[in-house]
Amino acid sequence: LILFPVAWPIALALDNLLGEEMGTVYNKKELEMLMQMHVDDEETPLTIRDQEIFRGMLQLSDHCVKDIMTKLEDCYMIEVDAMLTFDKMLDIYRRGYTRIPVYKGSKDFIVGLLYTKDLIMVDPEDDLPVERVLEFCNRELLSVDARTHLDLMFQQVESGRSHLYFVQNKVSEVDEATEHVAGVIGIVTLEDVIEELIQ
Repeated sequence: LILFPVAWPIALALDNLLGEEMGTVYNKKELEMLMQMHVDDEETPLTIRDQEIFRGMLQLSDHCVKDIMTKLEDCYMIEVDAMLTFDKMLDIYRRGYTRIPVYKGSKDFIVGLLYTKDLIMVDPEDDLPVERVLEFCNRELLSVDARTHLDLMFQQVESGRSHLYFVQNKVSEVDEATEHVAGVIGIVTLEDVIEELIQ
């Protein structure tokens, strides 16, 4: 109270002269150096696992979907006309995938996404084509540009809309759901993004 008549005019003059105070802004390199300082801190040390996760978060925007996708030739896929025989369903079970892309003609033309849980009511003796299951269990197909940065891709998978996206070479970031996806070069899953995040 005693110093207010002197301090307030000086503070007002400095604010007008220098402008408002900026908070401290760090770039990625400086954040990594701060993290390294905390590694050596005896009171609150960062574990190696903490460091890996932190580095993974910092590097998400440096990588694109194309860097972590599974290439089309490495994907397990089923043709839309394939019959769901006992052998085919046993093969699906042994592969262990929960979502299987369904193609028509060439593998880069996706017409559906078969969830293995959709096969629970299918009798192998009926020899149903995959197309019949897709008609009954219609799943949305989502695609993503191969150049999409992983921080944006993380936001997409975090929304919970889908765990699997088809990767294409095109301009748009993430497409709305469609009946088919053409020109597919690979797939990216929730697990791929999480693995990149936690290193």
